[in-house]
Amino acid sequence: MSDGIAQHIVMAVALFCFAAACANLLCLALRGKKQPQAASGRFSAFCVLLSIAIALYTLLVFFRKDVFWFSALVADARHIAFAAPWLVAGLLVGVCWKLFAPVLALLYAAASIGCVFLLQGAYGKQSHEYLLSLDDGALVIDGVSFARDSAKFQTIVFSVERISDLVLLPVPRAWYRLRQLDEDDAGYFYDGYYAGNVFLGDDAAAAPAAAATTDAAWRARLLSLRQKALTALTGDALSLYVPVPKDVLLPALFRLRFVRRSGDLDYQLVRDL
Repeated sequence: MSDGIAQHIVMAVALFCFAAACANLLCLALRGKKQPQAASGRFSAFCVLLSIAIALYTLLVFFRKDVFWFSALVADARHIAFAAPWLVAGLLVGVCWKLFAPVLALLYAAASIGCVFLLQGAYGKQSHEYLLSLDDGALVIDGVSFARDSAKFQTIVFSVERISDLVLLPVPRAWYRLRQLDEDDAGYFYDGYYAGNVFLGDDAAAAPAAAATTDAAWRARLLSLRQKALTALTGDALSLYVPVPKDVLLPALFRLRFVRRSGDLDYQLVRDL
């Protein structure tokens, strides 16, 4: 877990506890006289939750000086979008935890599953290992063949996008695909599919035929919504360069392994045959 994610988890818990404390105080003020037996429990919950929120926020200030000023936080729409769900969840749980806690847990699980399906739809299933076959005329990655000019193409380029630290969902933090390049970008392998991704399997091969029979406006809207969702989830794309081995006896078989370290992506290229 990276430091950025850990800090945002602390911030989320602090916001949740603060909102839940405010909800308990509000319920105490509105129903304290009508329900004196529950008033003591509400007051105790308010004190405990507010203490946790203050302690976590104080701890966070030592690591992130910018959180001391709320004006710096609300100036960024991403921070507002990050804080709002945790504040709303804290308010609802503080009002009636028996009702809202299970509902919010189910919503969180549904959001996590939906996020995984969205990312897999854009990047394909992320395997940790792919077979890479190399000969004089072609490069084959996981069964997908690319024409190869040994004098020109020297590097395989992957586009790597990292899930933003503001997204606190239990999903893999780094997602990759073959980068789509223009034909003028000599020296790199690329494919012609619009997503630049060979890991979508049969869906990629069927995409051109599907596009011809699907309403163009509806498809454009759907792709636009998906792209907006992906933009909200991810940050800037990085490039991962995998050099094609030189001076090897062809044909040759390699294993391309992707390794995730604290949300970052690295690779290992191992000769298999």
